[in-house]
Amino acid sequence: MTSIFSKPELVWFIIGLVLFLLELVLPGFVIFFFGVGAWVTALLCLIANPGINLQAIVFAVTSILSLVLLRKMIQRRFFYSKDELSKDVEDEFTGREAVATMDFKPGHTGKVEFKGTTWKAESTESIVKGQTVIIKSKENFKLFIEPKNRKMTQLITLSAANPSTTIILIGIVLLTFILISSMVKVVPQRTAIIVERLGKYRTTFSAGFQILIPFIDKIRYRHTLKEQAIDVASQTCITRDNIAIEVDGILYLQVLDPKKASYGIDNYRFASIQIAQTTMRSVIGKLELDRTFEERESINATIVDAVDKASEPWGVKVTRYEVKNIIPPQSIKDAMEKQMRAEREKRAIIAESEGTRQAKINVADGDKQEFILRSEGEKQKRINEAAGRASEIEQVANATANGLRAIATAISEENGLNAVNLRVAEQYLNGFANLAKQNNTIILPSNLTDIAGIVATATSMFNEGKDKKK
Repeated sequence: MTSIFSKPELVWFIIGLVLFLLELVLPGFVIFFFGVGAWVTALLCLIANPGINLQAIVFAVTSILSLVLLRKMIQRRFFYSKDELSKDVEDEFTGREAVATMDFKPGHTGKVEFKGTTWKAESTESIVKGQTVIIKSKENFKLFIEPKNRKMTQLITLSAANPSTTIILIGIVLLTFILISSMVKVVPQRTAIIVERLGKYRTTFSAGFQILIPFIDKIRYRHTLKEQAIDVASQTCITRDNIAIEVDGILYLQVLDPKKASYGIDNYRFASIQIAQTTMRSVIGKLELDRTFEERESINATIVDAVDKASEPWGVKVTRYEVKNIIPPQSIKDAMEKQMRAEREKRAIIAESEGTRQAKINVADGDKQEFILRSEGEKQKRINEAAGRASEIEQVANATANGLRAIATAISEENGLNAVNLRVAEQYLNGFANLAKQNNTIILPSNLTDIAGIVATATSMFNEGKDKKK
């Protein structure tokens, strides 16, 4: 609402439109001219910028002048038939309001009250007592009246009776419609319209309801304030290593100042595309083919900086640029494919050799671990065997000692020595019997038959041991 009241031309236009609509339902044919005054004031506000006092003066003067000069002329031309025009319709009765004091039937005479006086009156329509009527004409002391809200019906009737009046009314309606449609503009959201007045820039219309002066103001340019995506056509660029490639992209920009975009350059879209293409050729010329695929981000940034700097006087902001396709020649594609195939084969061979090397390392490490574990097991085995043999020897020794102690005890008893002699003799004979069982070589003692001597020697050794013990 604040934006509407800040535009006096719009306010006066709405006031005039409301007054015209009220004229259709109110009698007297007076409000119409105040609507004309309101529209004249709105036209003045569009052309100049008058103060509120001057606006009120213009409204009052134009309304009164049009009422005085045009009212009766329009009434004679549009609101009365030829018979009625031959009468004196310019007196003080015509167009005034009166009140019916009785019911009227069509074509019959009744009475109305006008300025405190009762008059005879006649109507072609039914009128109810107390209804307000309009005086059409006066003949002697008789008034011809009609219902108060009959103006539109009357216009239609006169138009049907007079073809020229119909054509004029149709022309007025069409002219009014054309004027209103050319004056009123509704600007969509995120859209800017450049308006010129007599060939000179006047203002920029933003989104909302706007008013133009017909035949004076003209819409010259229309811009969208939304971000635009512009396709940059494919072009041939020469790389640093003299290879021709096809490059295209997309340019994103937005209009920030519609006035600069209209008068700063003829076609900012075409100019932005041209700068993007020339900058692209310059950047690609500094790079080798392999690097063009890797440096897309730096290429985009360079193009955005160049186009944005050039488009600043145009009121345009370049937001970003994206390279879509980089297409090398077919021969280069084939060479690159072979290179990639060779590179893949090389990587495959290297990967296979690395796998074989790792497999051998793993096998060797496994063998090493196996030998270490096996040696550890052998070591533990020998330690365990030695411990077992030591325990065995110790137990055998203990058993032998126990046996010797038992033998010694037995020898010390009565007839114990005789038993020892008998045992020695038995073992001697058994050992001698087994001499030839192991091999062919036999060592015989010189006194083989002297068993008694051998037994005596063993007995003497027992005795010596016994004496030492004592």
